[in-house]
Amino acid sequence: MAYNILIDRQRARGRASRLLERISSREATQYHDDYPSLDGFDDALAQLSITHRQVLILYFVEDLSVDQIATELMVPSGTVKSRLSRARAAIEEFLVRNEKS
Repeated sequence: MAYNILIDRQRARGRASRLLERISSREATQYHDDYPSLDGFDDALAQLSITHRQVLILYFVEDLSVDQIATELMVPSGTVKSRLSRARAAIEEFLVRNEKS
């Protein structure tokens, strides 16, 4: 059982690194060039944990459903929903705080 958990975590880490590679791809750069006003959003995204960043990108950029993300990350759909909620709240807080500065 412990071996299976270890293997699952290794697979998840591999998916996370592949996801980060996709994010830094040419397409992401092109999108950023088209929307330069997203600089604050990039900073906010950088403040998030990898787990929160993953679900946001899979949901909004890759256009996956909550259930698809749950399958991809091998977590319950409720976990995906809570991560999305917390990530949105953290980004909103960051953007509001920096807007006032």
